[in-house]
This record gives sequence, C-alpha cells and structure tokens, in this order.
Amino acid sequence: MQALIIDRQADRLDHCQITLMNEGLQVTGTGSLLVAETCIQRLGVDLLVIEKSTIGDALGDTLGMAEDRNSHLVSILRTPDVAEDQDALSPHFPSLHCIVGQDVSNAVAITMGLASL
Repeated sequence: MQALIIDRQADRLDHCQITLMNEGLQVTGTGSLLVAETCIQRLGVDLLVIEKSTIGDALGDTLGMAEDRNSHLVSILRTPDVAEDQDALSPHFPSLHCIVGQDVSNAVAITMGLASL
C-alpha cells in the first residue's frame, strides 16, 4: 500500500511518515504541491493525508486527481475549518473518510486512515 502525506510542517510530516512506515506502508511525504501531484500520477496512492493550508485552493483538484487514479482511495484532511469543509467537500469527494482539526494528534489521524483502509 502506498501513502502520501502532504504537509509543510516538518515535525508532523516526519512523525506521520514514520508511523505509517512502521505499519508496513510505503510512504512519501512532501510539502510541495508539484511533488504531490507527480506522486499521485506516477505511483498511485491508497492513503492520502492532506494538511489543507499546504495546498490551499488546489485541494479539490488534488483529491479529484487521486480519486481518478484509485477508486478505493482513503483521504484524511487536516483543516482549521472542520464543519465548513465537511459541508463543502464530503458530498463531492467519496474518498474523504475523515476531516480533522489542526489540533488532532498525528496518532488519531493516522489511526483513522488505517482503519478506513
């Protein structure tokens, strides 16, 4: 299984990558939208963890591209606007299994993603 983590916060990115590698997943982590899109196009992704402010307005395009490549994709979104993003995004992106706040621990976000796989 291939996981992609998109997050500019280096400590959180490192922790998520290590946690997923310890669970046996192949993991790529980046704070770059261009690198993320390249990984989605070339590798395909089974688990996508996105920190919203890292990709901003490209969120919908990124989720759509990943869903087009894998109909069984599981996506986790970290956002400061949980209720707003739940209403705006969930109806359009079936891969979006969980939307969590910025203050939710890495362990909880990763556990939700793994449980959805």
